[in-house]
Amino acid sequence: MKNVILILPVLTLLTAVSLAGCANTIGALEGEKYNTYRNYAASFDRTWEAVVHVMQGYPVNKIDKASGLIVTDWIDGTSDVYYVKEMGQRKMLKDRTRFNIKVSALSNGGSRVTVNQDVKINAPITDVHAPGGPTATYEWQDVSDIKDLPTVTSSKREQEILDAVESKLKQRFISP
Repeated sequence: MKNVILILPVLTLLTAVSLAGCANTIGALEGEKYNTYRNYAASFDRTWEAVVHVMQGYPVNKIDKASGLIVTDWIDGTSDVYYVKEMGQRKMLKDRTRFNIKVSALSNGGSRVTVNQDVKINAPITDVHAPGGPTATYEWQDVSDIKDLPTVTSSKREQEILDAVESKLKQRFISP
């Protein structure tokens, strides 16, 4: 009886440790950050046309030249920042991104393009310890709503858009 009493706390501790090891932990990778805007020597009109041309490859939800704003619809992909750690392995999460692109005229006659993104990730919301091993229920969540998770971006996607705009401007496909 004395041995049973001593073993019970040990078993309880081992069970708690093993279940904690099964929990899904969400994290964000740190990496090199880039500017999410770029200035161009081209005029507002010329830059606007280049941005519109680049964004033809995206599902555009709103386009308003007067405000200089282009907003995409949600785009499904795989995050390059957010992950979940399952059973000791890091797995990149699925994400949905919506780009907000602002084209502004500069006082020197040039222009600025700013690219921001809203991000939702398909993150685990509950742990279910099933007989076959741990599983989780996933749900789309706005990154800013997840406690203790930094709202970050690698800015790679923004850079891709800015690079494409720069490339279009260099091609001079648009009349000045």
